[in-house]
Amino acid sequence: MAETYSGGPALDQTPRGRRVDLDWIRIGAFGLLILYHLAMYFGPWSWHLDSRERVQWVGVAMVASNPWRLGLLFLISGVAVRHMTLKADRDGAGPRSLMLDRSRRLLVPLLFGVIVLVPPQAYFEQVVKDGLQAGYLAFWPRFLAAHLPKLHGGWSSPPLNHLWFIGYIWAYSLIAVALMWLPRLLRLAEGRLAAALAGAGVLVTPILYLVTVRFALFPTFGVTNHLTWDPYNHAASLALFLTGFLLALQPSFWTSVERVRWPALALAAAATTVLGFDAAKPVPLQHPKAAAEMAAFAVAQWSTIVAVLGFGRRHLSRRDGPALAYLREAVFPFYLLHQTIIVVAAYALRPLALTNSLEAVVLLAATVVGCVAGYEIARRTPYLGPCLGLRPTPWPRRGPQAAPVDLPLRQAGNLPATE
Repeated sequence: MAETYSGGPALDQTPRGRRVDLDWIRIGAFGLLILYHLAMYFGPWSWHLDSRERVQWVGVAMVASNPWRLGLLFLISGVAVRHMTLKADRDGAGPRSLMLDRSRRLLVPLLFGVIVLVPPQAYFEQVVKDGLQAGYLAFWPRFLAAHLPKLHGGWSSPPLNHLWFIGYIWAYSLIAVALMWLPRLLRLAEGRLAAALAGAGVLVTPILYLVTVRFALFPTFGVTNHLTWDPYNHAASLALFLTGFLLALQPSFWTSVERVRWPALALAAAATTVLGFDAAKPVPLQHPKAAAEMAAFAVAQWSTIVAVLGFGRRHLSRRDGPALAYLREAVFPFYLLHQTIIVVAAYALRPLALTNSLEAVVLLAATVVGCVAGYEIARRTPYLGPCLGLRPTPWPRRGPQAAPVDLPLRQAGNLPATE
C-alpha cells in the first residue's frame, strides 16, 4: 500500500474532534447564501422570478457579500476534507475509499437536484417570463429529455442553477484527496504555504494573488459556474479550497488569523465601501470590471474571510450544543431545497400583490418552514436522506430489537462542508 500523509494533530477541537468555530461559520455562510437568493427576487438584477418592484438597496447589500460568501465556504470545505483524510487514515481507509465516499455524498444529491429540484425553477420562470401554458407534468419529461445525451451525439449539459457549487466541491475534493498519494509533496506544500502566510503575509500574500487573478482573468472570462470552463472562478475558488486543505492543521495560520482580525475587518470595510458606491448606481452604470472595483473585490474577498475566521476562532470555538448539532446536519439539505422553495413560493404569492416588505417576510417564513419540513422528512425516510446529502437511514425492522449501544459521535469527519 502506498504511503499516505495524514498530518499532525487537529487544532482547536472539542473532545469529540470537531472545529466548532468552523461549524458555526459554515452554518452562517450557508444561511447568508439562502438570504442572498431570497434577495435576488427583490434585487436590481433579473433572476428566475422578479418582484414587481425592484429595490436598489437590496443590490448594495448583496454586493457587500459577493466577494467572500462562497470563497469562505470553499476554504472551510478544504479544511473539512483535510479532517476527513485524518479520519480515513485512522480507520485504515485509503484515498480511493475517501474519493468514493465523497462521490456518493455529493453526486447523489447533485443528480437528485438536477432531476427533482431544478426543473420547478425552470418551469415557473418560463410560465412567468415566456408565457408557457403547459402543465408541470407535461413540462418535466420534456425538460429532462432536452438535457439527456442524444443518439446522434448531441449533448446539452443540464442546468445546475444554485447546485453548481456541489460539482465544484466534488472536483476540488478529488484533487485534494489525491495529494494523500504524494505525502512528501503534501508536507512540503503545507510547510511552504504556512511560511508564506506567516505574520503580515496572512493578509498580504493571498490579497496579492487574488488581485492578480482578478485583473488577469475576470475581464475576459467572468464567472460561468460551468465546471469545465470557468478559468477565473477556478483560479480563485480552487486556491481558497486548497488553502483551507493545506492549512487546516497549521497552528501558525490560525493564530495569525485571530491576531489580525481587527486590521482585516477594517480593510474589509474599506474595500466593501468602494463596491457599495458602485452597486448604488443604476444597473447600466455599474462597472464591476473597472480597476478600482476589481481591486476592491479581491481585497474584500480575503480580508473579510480572515476577519470572519479570526472572530469566529476567538468567540465561537467553545459554543457547542444541541442547536449546533441539529444545524450541522440540516444545513446542507437546507441549501439543496431553499432556492426551489423560494421560486415556488414566490410564484404562489404573485396573485396576492403583496407589498415588498410583507412578501419578503412571507417568503422567508415559507423557505424556513419548507427547509425544516424537507429535512425532517428526509432524515426519517430511507433512501431519501442520501438525496439530500444525509447518510442512509435503514428501514425499521419488526420484531425484538437489540439493546441500543451508546456510540460516540463521529470524529474528525464531523465537519463536512457539504454533507
